[in-house]
Amino acid sequence: MNATRWLSRATIALLAIWLTACAATAAPATPTPDPLAAVESHIARREFSAALEILRQQSAQQPDAAIFPQKMGEIYLRQHRWDEAARAFSTALAAEPQSVPALLGRAEAYLQLNNPVSARNDAHAALAFGGGAAANVLLGRGFLQTQLYADARTAFSAAENDPTAAWYLAGLALADDPAAGLARLAALPDSPRRKYLLAALDGVPSDAVAGTAGVAFVQLDEWALAQAALS
Repeated sequence: MNATRWLSRATIALLAIWLTACAATAAPATPTPDPLAAVESHIARREFSAALEILRQQSAQQPDAAIFPQKMGEIYLRQHRWDEAARAFSTALAAEPQSVPALLGRAEAYLQLNNPVSARNDAHAALAFGGGAAANVLLGRGFLQTQLYADARTAFSAAENDPTAAWYLAGLALADDPAAGLARLAALPDSPRRKYLLAALDGVPSDAVAGTAGVAFVQLDEWALAQAALS
């Protein structure tokens, strides 16, 4: 009787252990939060400080990962924090020298900091690594800032199907070939700046198109195009 009772208790104990092990095996593991998904969620809600805090933490934990400083740079660009953007993209490039997004991002930051030579260097590097139209547009804008108009046209022409490149090609054409410039402008997708420029140039004689366009570009904060037209 005692032996039977002991065996029953032993069996029950073993069964309990087995059931506990099975439950532990079957229980789903707690998923590891995806920091980049959290960052994108914060960005979508314009919670940039929260996104940056996650990225800083991840960068400290994974200093060799380029994606986290790259994302920081992208947020800084959106906030017009050009110096911080350039530094963040430089950190990303130290981890991954051939990162096209980081090269393009830093080129944009350099253009905003009025450093077109460094911007062109990054755009050239991005082109070598497959940056395509975006790199050509940045390259063209770098040439435009230093009044190298022929080089700017060549760079923009290499990406002429890009809407931004097409805008700059139309703006440059207004200075030296008003008819061609107006035709290019009319062919662009509708936008507030296109509408404003067309309205400003409506009925303007050919010999006054460049000057009128230059003034209109000033109103649009397109300083490099304004300088090209007015010069």
